[in-house]
This record gives sequence, C-alpha cells and structure tokens, in this order.
Amino acid sequence: TATHLYGPGVLDMKLGVAMALEALRTTPLQREVVLLLVSDEEIGSPVSRPITEKIAQTAAQLVSAQGAAIILREGVSERGLVVAGSYGLSEEYADYLNRRRPVEVGKGASGLAVERGEAVAVGDVLVDPIMEPWRDNLVREHYRALVSVPLRHGSIIGVLNAYRVQPGEWTAREVDVLSLLAAHAAIAIRTAHLLDNSR
Repeated sequence: TATHLYGPGVLDMKLGVAMALEALRTTPLQREVVLLLVSDEEIGSPVSRPITEKIAQTAAQLVSAQGAAIILREGVSERGLVVAGSYGLSEEYADYLNRRRPVEVGKGASGLAVERGEAVAVGDVLVDPIMEPWRDNLVREHYRALVSVPLRHGSIIGVLNAYRVQPGEWTAREVDVLSLLAAHAAIAIRTAHLLDNSR
C-alpha cells in the first residue's frame, strides 16, 4: 500500500484540505499520520482565472493566433505544469493537459521553455519530435504551430503559449511581443495570487 500521495489533484485547494482534516478527525487510526500541505499559489481561483484568460486572449490577438494558454508551475519545486487559463482551447484539451498527459519541466515546448528560461517555437507539430507526446491532441484541436515563452517573476512560474492552425515559423518580432506580454503577465498573475491568498 502507498504511504505517500503526490501530484496535482491529490488535495485540491481549500476543500481538499478540509476533507482531509475531517477524515483524520473521524477515522480510527492504527498509527500516527502526518499530513504535510504545501501550496504557494492557487491556480484557477476566482481572482486569477479571469486574468489568465484575458492574458491568453490578448496573446492570441497580438500574434494572429487562434489559441493561447497560460500554463503555470504548481510550485517552485514542482515538475508539473497546469493550464491556468486559456483562449481558443477546448475544455477537453485543457483537461487532457492537466490530468491525462501533464506537461513536465524539460519536455515539449512548454517544459523546455521553463527549463531553459527562453522561448521555444515549433513551426509544425507534425514534424518536430519534441511535440510527439501531444501531437495527436494538438492535431485534433487543429493546431499545427505553437510558441512557448517563459513567465518570469523572480523564478520561472510557467509559460505563455500561442497556437496557430497553419504551420509556419514564428518571427522574432512575434516572439518578442509575446515575451514582453509574458513579463507583464507574470506580475499580474503573482498579484492575483497574492490577492487570493489574502482572502
């Protein structure tokens, strides 16, 4: 039997914490239980969700993309990334990334952008080997090109992705525009998290 639980969704924000504490209170225990809760931000909260969705929409419009997403680290020590807000992506695709095929630091365009701290552009998801694990779902979404730029607020907190239906290279100007937006977006996202945590 498992003695540790890890990962997204194990304890889902405040409700999960309350449920865990109630279970500990009402369950006869055979041995000591240690409950360690670590959280430095709430992804998709009532304050931050509209902000991340607006940033994603702005990103798509700035570079004539059909979709965009804010994908955040759950914590500075976490290797997994979570879609915190999007524009033009289906709920199924966001769920796929969050639950069935999570993006990990160092893998795919988003994970490499976090690891390297620089933009990673993919001109065609059908031919770029770094996109193989997500290729079928990107094609189902009708996306053939994407660019991922890091969101940095002190450390890298995630990425801003833009997606296009047509394959093709991303220009240096488009990457620069998204990088500039990402710099401001990181500040807005951290501010929203601070507001959430102060409530």
